[in-house]
Amino acid sequence: MFRDRASAGACLADAVASRLAGEACRVYGLARGGVLVARPIAERLSEPLEVLVACKVGAPGQPELAVGAVSESGGEYWDEWAIRTLGLGRDWRAGAAAAAADEATRRVARYRGHPLAVEPGDVAVLVDDGIATGSTVLAALRGLARLGARRCAVAAPVASRESLALLAREAEWALALEVPVPLGAVGAHYSEFEPVADEQLLRVLGTAG
Repeated sequence: MFRDRASAGACLADAVASRLAGEACRVYGLARGGVLVARPIAERLSEPLEVLVACKVGAPGQPELAVGAVSESGGEYWDEWAIRTLGLGRDWRAGAAAAAADEATRRVARYRGHPLAVEPGDVAVLVDDGIATGSTVLAALRGLARLGARRCAVAAPVASRESLALLAREAEWALALEVPVPLGAVGAHYSEFEPVADEQLLRVLGTAG
């Protein structure tokens, strides 16, 4: 169990550095909680930290049931099985994607205010505080690819076995320090796992790098 997101990031930093073995990289923290985990990693690697936004799409009337995600740069992931099971049509998907894209744009304006920087030859290391289904991370990965990132990797303190297998299909590598079976709630693997407010995220970004 990790004390909090910052201590989890400090633990994860050595594993990421070892995996990179000196390769050039850029570190992206998935807003919001992933930014707090990513900061110690960026510091360990002496690289700047960028915030990356991807918004989960919940099922109608069940916002906590993720059926997809949309990233700030247009990457999308959809759980086709869930969408078919719930009988959600193309019009619903288009509307949900547009709403998620609008929310991502709003968050980018608040968190960063400039286009996401990508170096095609560097390893883009995407960091989150925990990965249950992998939907938002996949959308973020696809968004990075749309921006020209040719090598992407994923790191998290804790993740489900299924999500790591899913992410490994599109990332150069995906690692987690803990892969419990079953995963349960991500927050159960932290002593402190409070929601991250925008103000806290902005403070971390203001002192990162």
